[in-house]
Amino acid sequence: MIKYSALLNPETEVILLIDKYSGLKKPLHPRVSVRKINIDQYEKYHDWQGLPSDTFWRHTALRLSILADFTIQNGINSFYHAEVDNVVFDLDNLHECLDLLGQGIFAPRDSLNRALASFVYINKPSVLYEVFKFFLPPFNASNEMEALGLMAQNSRHFFSLPTESFSISRDMWNQISPQYTRGIFDAAAIGQYLLGIDPRNCPLQVKRNGFKNENCLIDWSKYNFIADYDSLSMLDLATLSTYKCYNLHVHSKRFKLATNILRGNHRLVERLNNGRAIIIGSRIMVIMGGPMRFLMKLLRFGIRYLDRLTFFMSKNC
Repeated sequence: MIKYSALLNPETEVILLIDKYSGLKKPLHPRVSVRKINIDQYEKYHDWQGLPSDTFWRHTALRLSILADFTIQNGINSFYHAEVDNVVFDLDNLHECLDLLGQGIFAPRDSLNRALASFVYINKPSVLYEVFKFFLPPFNASNEMEALGLMAQNSRHFFSLPTESFSISRDMWNQISPQYTRGIFDAAAIGQYLLGIDPRNCPLQVKRNGFKNENCLIDWSKYNFIADYDSLSMLDLATLSTYKCYNLHVHSKRFKLATNILRGNHRLVERLNNGRAIIIGSRIMVIMGGPMRFLMKLLRFGIRYLDRLTFFMSKNC
């Protein structure tokens, strides 16, 4: 997704911040530079009261402060940030429009209480530090999505980008018009509908697309998708209005399928436009994936049970 996004934005420098080089055996793209950071050292020299103890949610929150540190130290005054499972389409000088609205964080918001950093624009990096006060009392956010949602409600430095549900959600909270941005943004719902959800979220189920996110407010049957090599758009069948998608959040991590769609394999899009979901994944994984994962879970449970039983018996010997 990084390489593809770089190709679609030839005038944009791309920086990948990582804590491990695992899997990076060759350069991704001539314009993609890789910078290594030390997460352990970073955590040691900061006081992170209120952050989640769970490693995953802790790191998703910490990245916001790491982004602020990195950009401020390197003299970067404005930038886009995309999670690595996103395709970023042609940005077309979007930042020039957003800069006119103010300074802060521009992010897609899919509910009153939640915003996602799937794709964001930031033109005042120091504002990212403000997010962390929402992990503390009286707010007590449990993850960075909730913290960003609280910031959206309590800060003049947060600007809500329009999502697929803008026609309904604009009556629920203030947000930038898609006419102004010349497009919409995918928090999660578009990618989940097109390409399904992360298989780790439902390991024992057959994976299909057509998934409707719990915060998606529209009826998908009233919209069609138009996919091209370098773009993705949503067509409102009632008004015949077309909305460019600035990003696609590939929640299912089916990256090859995503690029195949954009390169001309429209079978999936055509079927979905006709209301027919398809299986996402290979046939062998559909047949074996669920049962094998179930057996592995049983095996792990059995091993843990035997370990505890052995420990109990050894204590009583």
